[in-house]
Amino acid sequence: MAGTTDARELILGEARAQFAAKGYDGTSVDAIVRAAGVSKGAFYWHFDSKFSLFRMLLEEEIRQVREFFLISEEELARPLETLMRKGEEYLERMSADRQSHLLWLELCAGGHRGREEMIFLARELFEMVRREIMPLLERAFPSLGKRSGIPRSEDLALLVETFFDGMVANLSLRTDLEASKALWRLAMKRIIEGGPSYAA
Repeated sequence: MAGTTDARELILGEARAQFAAKGYDGTSVDAIVRAAGVSKGAFYWHFDSKFSLFRMLLEEEIRQVREFFLISEEELARPLETLMRKGEEYLERMSADRQSHLLWLELCAGGHRGREEMIFLARELFEMVRREIMPLLERAFPSLGKRSGIPRSEDLALLVETFFDGMVANLSLRTDLEASKALWRLAMKRIIEGGPSYAA
């Protein structure tokens, strides 16, 4: 019998694979514990429900996103280049880790289907991401929200996040990795350095 820590990790690993392959609704607790080789009691020892397990997996994803956006003072001095590079790195990760990619898509799909807990989780996690890119945008635009015609940092963060979500959703579907990275760089350059309404 696996120890409690081993059982938890086995459950997490198997759940990640099954949620990615079959979706949230297509994955059952019975299937997870059977594939992980643990008892149902072990599952409920570590997790309150299937959704709490799904949430934990997504929180781990967001922790890794936040690590991508840990910005040094040197990087803050080059906000546009840093934003483009960070986005490219994350696209590379999503391309290499199909399970991670599919977990994000499953969260979005669940929200679009009207599942309230998915909607709240998506909003909470996306808000965390938005907060992480705010320092970059505020450094790039010292006048954000202080002058007519200059968008608030929250609005610009939402624009960047929404565009990036679209890039992730289409990765390997309509665009390959290199095309996605090139489009990301082009879009950020246009958004940050482009039209007069964005001039700091």
